[in-house]
Amino acid sequence: MEENKLEIYKGQSIGKSQTEDTTIIFKNEFPQFKDLEKSTKVFNNEADFLENALNNVLPGGTYNALLCAMLKRKQGHLVVSFGDKGK
Repeated sequence: MEENKLEIYKGQSIGKSQTEDTTIIFKNEFPQFKDLEKSTKVFNNEADFLENALNNVLPGGTYNALLCAMLKRKQGHLVVSFGDKGK
């Protein structure tokens, strides 16, 4: 299987604080848990871990643009229905 490799700019260093090179590896498929709570816990833990890593390494503009791109992709899921307006 061919590997997808992305190279993204990291944030600039601020003072003596250096932005570390970061590698994120997506390797194993998500397991099928019998318990929905277990799946939810893993989703949330991995999301927190990934968000923290991206927040620490990406330039602020890239991080903000990523958030906008993710929300735009899911915008249909965020529509609130106020019932049938035709009645």
